[in-house]
Amino acid sequence: MKHAGETECPRRAPSFRGGSTAVWLAILVALAPSETCADTANHQTVHVASLSAVWAYSPTRNGDDRNGAHFWAISALGNTTNHWSVRGQVMHGRYADYPQVGFASFTPVGLGLRYRLGHGRIGPYLELLSDLVFADWGGNRQVVIGLETGGGVTVRTTFATDVEVGLSYLRSGGTFERVYDAPSYDIDGLDQLVVRVAASLRFHHRPQE
Repeated sequence: MKHAGETECPRRAPSFRGGSTAVWLAILVALAPSETCADTANHQTVHVASLSAVWAYSPTRNGDDRNGAHFWAISALGNTTNHWSVRGQVMHGRYADYPQVGFASFTPVGLGLRYRLGHGRIGPYLELLSDLVFADWGGNRQVVIGLETGGGVTVRTTFATDVEVGLSYLRSGGTFERVYDAPSYDIDGLDQLVVRVAASLRFHHRPQE
């Protein structure tokens, strides 16, 4: 109950700091020197990194944008062991009629880990990324923390190229709008499924004898 003279305190947007910290600690562990790549010494070359162009689509409805939203992304992958990779991504998408604000745009910048099962031409993977989301809710610009988790399948098409299809869940913190002489109100962040299709260029390294 509010008493006379008190002002209403807006609710804080959900925090993902604990999950983001866990992701960063896991990345540091993955970057530690490891001997698990030793079994590649018999190969002529070793796949060490990839650069991807990504098209993504979120079917999640927001406001009157009932057909979801399209996102573009650029992604980079660096292998640390035979199964573990560090993945970075920059993604951007927008909505024309986001609830409570109208136009809204989001640019998640993420860094995280990917675990690939197997060594064959076709391989499933799981991944977890910590995001900084540069958001614009109708002119209310904020940087909020987010998390993205998902999985998919990569297919090696040639020695130097891959394609992949994946599905992920992306969530971020929101914000609130202060209104003069009226109650403040919350604005939701991202909370949606994202379908990804990527084309990748593979980079190789020839181990020394």
